[in-house]
Amino acid sequence: MKFARVLLPFVLLLACSSEPRPRPPGVLFVSVEQQSAWVRNFNPMFAGANARWPTRAGIYECLEVFSSAQGKWVPWLATAHAWADEQKTLRFTLRENVLWSDGKPFTADDVVFTFGLMKKHAALDAGGVWSFITDVKAEGPHTVAFTFSRVFLPGFTYLAHQVVVPRHIWEHVADPVTFTNPEPVATGPFTQVTLFRNQVYELGRNPHYWMPGKPAVSALRFLAFPTNDQANMALVEGEVD
Repeated sequence: MKFARVLLPFVLLLACSSEPRPRPPGVLFVSVEQQSAWVRNFNPMFAGANARWPTRAGIYECLEVFSSAQGKWVPWLATAHAWADEQKTLRFTLRENVLWSDGKPFTADDVVFTFGLMKKHAALDAGGVWSFITDVKAEGPHTVAFTFSRVFLPGFTYLAHQVVVPRHIWEHVADPVTFTNPEPVATGPFTQVTLFRNQVYELGRNPHYWMPGKPAVSALRFLAFPTNDQANMALVEGEVD
């Protein structure tokens, strides 16, 4: 009985600690990166920038997305693609009526500009696309044509999966390699940095997102956990989803 009296307070304490803390409605709590403190960096162009995880997975978007579940490429900012000239020209048809999060229209000029940045700044060309293409040009506001130096079908993956940045913002950036992009303007579902502190940051909905009725939640909140054990404990205690 004496042992039971000693043990009971600890059992009650554990039971109380397992109850999830009150959380704002419509906010999804996410744990992806292991960080002791967040650095405000949303540069999607430089692979070595240590940008936050949602930069290329919720803020900026690419032309097509590969679905592992379906085993095929899914149209995204582009609605279709086609090879020509004996597979040495690849054309993407862009989705119409897409807006950047600041309300400006997304066009083929943005795609051409993005790949132009990669040509001008070799550090941004992580996939080496300029080793197999010789030119990229806009054929109207909703068509982009890539010219290949040789037949190289795997090149499709690198081009389709490259995120696109807005020309009207990035053409004024002095150094796109070191630019931290603290206030991103993008086409993805979550673009608004509504909160940013050392231990937590939050991304709100893109007010101009092109996919009707999406996203289903109003915001994503990211908590900083320096170790996997701490992240797992937060999951057990209902602090993350």
